[in-house]
Amino acid sequence: MYRLEEITENAVLVKPEFNIELEQLDLVNQMKEEILDWIKSHDNPVLILDLDSCEFIDSTGLGNLIRIYENIIKKNGRFFAANINENINNLFEITTLNNIIKCFNNVDEAKKNL
Repeated sequence: MYRLEEITENAVLVKPEFNIELEQLDLVNQMKEEILDWIKSHDNPVLILDLDSCEFIDSTGLGNLIRIYENIIKKNGRFFAANINENINNLFEITTLNNIIKCFNNVDEAKKNL
């Protein structure tokens, strides 16, 4: 499962408790659709994706993160990631996703940038 929790009027914390990959496609799609619905109903949305329980992201997951990012940018929002492990950090660097999703060591650091 995952948790979606509003932390301010225009900021939400999303914590998936699964890998963002093809094998979890139903959960990934459900989470993505709920995030996209939330983005549509907010101005200047800020999404903090807490990846503490996520060990792996595959190309399917990357595509979904990029789709979320595109929708956030259309609404003049920001996309943060927190608690990323070394594997995901390397993936973000190789794909340059770290240039569009600001990464933080933990959720508290991300919240300070709201």
